[in-house]
Amino acid sequence: RVVCVRDRAYLQWRYLEAPGRLQVPFAVRREGELVGFVSLEKNGEQAAIVDMFSLTDQKVTDATLQLVLDRVAATACPGLEVSCTPDEVLTPSLRRLGFIGRSDRGFQVAVHDREAQSEVLLDPNAWHFMAADQDMDIFFSAPPE
Repeated sequence: RVVCVRDRAYLQWRYLEAPGRLQVPFAVRREGELVGFVSLEKNGEQAAIVDMFSLTDQKVTDATLQLVLDRVAATACPGLEVSCTPDEVLTPSLRRLGFIGRSDRGFQVAVHDREAQSEVLLDPNAWHFMAADQDMDIFFSAPPE
């Protein structure tokens, strides 16, 4: 019965009211319409995507990731880390952009047997499981310098 909804109130609480405010949210818009969301944390020479939403459109996913790569490169940061569920809709985009997989984790979602949206909720391609799903206020263990 519990599903995390990334609405305005949640994003405000999660990123703008977080004690550390180290994870910076970005909206991705196409012709004024919100089509994606990314939260990025940078710590010296490390950067990580800690949360991401994009329409299940490969072009939107690719463009969202490219925008993040451009943003990280503009700060002269040499690396970007992404932790997500393997073999989901994000994986081909990450591979095309040169990311290398390190370890596999399974996909897990619990829904009520009478959930009206179970087909969508149980579709691994609808989810981008990332570090923020682990309720982390700080991705990197050491605070930025």
